[in-house]
Amino acid sequence: MKIVLFTDIHGKTFFIKSLSEEIKSADLIVVCGDITHFGNAVSAKGVLDAFSRHNGKIIAVAGNCDLPEVESLFKSDEIRTINGINFVCLGGSLVTPSRTPNEHYESYYEQKLADFELKLAGSKLPLILVSHQPPFGTINDKLPSGLNVGSKAVRRFIEKYQPLACFTGHIHEGRGCDYIGTTKVINPGPFSEGFYASIQIIQNPLEARYQIKQAFMQ
Repeated sequence: MKIVLFTDIHGKTFFIKSLSEEIKSADLIVVCGDITHFGNAVSAKGVLDAFSRHNGKIIAVAGNCDLPEVESLFKSDEIRTINGINFVCLGGSLVTPSRTPNEHYESYYEQKLADFELKLAGSKLPLILVSHQPPFGTINDKLPSGLNVGSKAVRRFIEKYQPLACFTGHIHEGRGCDYIGTTKVINPGPFSEGFYASIQIIQNPLEARYQIKQAFMQ
């Protein structure tokens, strides 16, 4: 299974043209939040339509820079099962100094993830967490100052369930891959600067192999 992962687009779709063949070849496109730059649902749909012209198989979550109404575009309170993998999707972010429009307290993530745990009960399928908000204590949630600003609730969920991967974004400087136990935490970097990731899900043994790449405008 091939996944092409994008995050932190901020309404800038001009790199998509140069990636049309790679997007077409994917089994799934995952968009990990900040689809717009303070845009509404209409704006977010316009951005996603730019991808769906090449490939309509898309999972997306809203980011903190998307208006809350963008959540209505997605089934963010459901688990999506695709090609035998459960995708758990979380939008928004923790409260930031910038006071962006789609922010939450830790209690929100604790409740959301508790609800997902109930829905996952008994499932033996592999799991991938798609969360704009990164978990606490990795390279992916570290600011240039060295401060970690990730969610402890998200981290606890990962420690308990050990998903195959956590796809995340939000912290533009947090580009790269880190681990929580056996879980790969992958932030491809902001697509507003051309960064994205190509991920292959390999069977026997189950593994997520990734490459972080950078597109350039044609």
